Amino acid sequence: MARVLVTAWPLLGHVYPCLAVARELRRRGHEVAFYSGKRVRALLDREGFTLIPFGSIGELAYERTFLSPDRANDVRRPFAFMALLQRWLADSLDAQALDIDAAIRGWRPDLLVSEEAMWAPSVITQEKHGIPVVVCSVMAGSLLPGRDLPFPGVGLGRPQTMAGRAVHVALRAGADLLARPMRRQVNDVRRAHGLRPLTTSIREAVGNVPLYLVRGCPEFDYDRRDLRDSVEYAGPLDAADDGDPPPEWLKDLPRDQPLIYVSEGTATLRPLLLKAAVRALAGLDMHMIVATGRERDPETVDLGERPRNLTVKQWVPQRHMFARTAVVVTVGGCGTILGALSAGVPVLAVPAEMDQPDNARRVVDAGAGLAIPRHRCTPARLRAAVLRLLRDPSYRYRARLLAARLAAYGGAARAVDLIELKVLDGFPGVRHEITPGVDTEKVLW
Repeated sequence: MARVLVTAWPLLGHVYPCLAVARELRRRGHEVAFYSGKRVRALLDREGFTLIPFGSIGELAYERTFLSPDRANDVRRPFAFMALLQRWLADSLDAQALDIDAAIRGWRPDLLVSEEAMWAPSVITQEKHGIPVVVCSVMAGSLLPGRDLPFPGVGLGRPQTMAGRAVHVALRAGADLLARPMRRQVNDVRRAHGLRPLTTSIREAVGNVPLYLVRGCPEFDYDRRDLRDSVEYAGPLDAADDGDPPPEWLKDLPRDQPLIYVSEGTATLRPLLLKAAVRALAGLDMHMIVATGRERDPETVDLGERPRNLTVKQWVPQRHMFARTAVVVTVGGCGTILGALSAGVPVLAVPAEMDQPDNARRVVDAGAGLAIPRHRCTPARLRAAVLRLLRDPSYRYRARLLAARLAAYGGAARAVDLIELKVLDGFPGVRHEITPGVDTEKVLW
């Protein structure tokens, strides 16, 4: 069996998809270790995985980015956002590569499984050491460039007209111009490691691997037909609460009212959406469950006046929660949206940053929910959207259709089938079949 090193930034939304794959690899007898930051040590200890902690990279590269009070402003300004990405991804690239070099010498893996925002494995390590790399997407679709990919990060959707296509071309040209300093920096690091400069974009280089696993399904990824053969969809790939028993407090929630789940995912900034939702839905014939996130104390987080139809928790086991939820209200993080849709629950997305606008657009295009721009999210609009999702059954029907399609892709079992078939073929004990998909009709009816 193989030794597999999983590389991921120590952010829960990035670790969970890799953790789902790691669990299945271990279940089949492969030996798995993680290269990540100390912030996820407790999680990996509970799971029984070895952590090879950041060394040269330190703990600052992601903390400067994700715990900075300026982050909310940076992601809304193109130049500032590109600088943010450069600080996080490019400035740390050499340190990533040096750390992984040391891990290879000390732990001697046969394969690297890397989340897509950890660049060194696919951009440097694979070529330098001849070790195959599997990329595990942390987004709800593929970021690999192609004619079917809308300009990412702004929620535009696929262009349908000549004018729309011209806008996308112009946006891509502008983004390419902004990315040139980062590409030069990446090529400088490659030269330092004895490699030739890239002849493609960084995103294309990240995808030059034998297997690129995408969370979700084609129906939630613009039905792309422009992806290379190495790209495979694997379903939701989430390990946030697999195996956890339902908490006792779930039994105390009212059963004669619809449950509305409100979450900002793993966000650590001001709870703007949570506060707006509490104001919007206070006193209505429904019950709200608000999750503040593991980084925020539910007793001290500012939600304003707390009405009687509100339950506040730091963390909610989504797998159990969604089975009883009528509507999910979220900023549009990938884990929450895919979790809700996998359970057939319609979504109201109020996107803030990063991939959230694109996720919100996917939800709307699929007919599985609604979206409100963050700057227009008043309590009145939020209330009207939630009531519309409750009263119009077409949204739940469309969400259930997506649930069936997501289930059909098999999740971690299919992901590891593909790893074994496409990358580890020939290793002792490796299986050679693909997990059968789920019958969509049976799931729906």
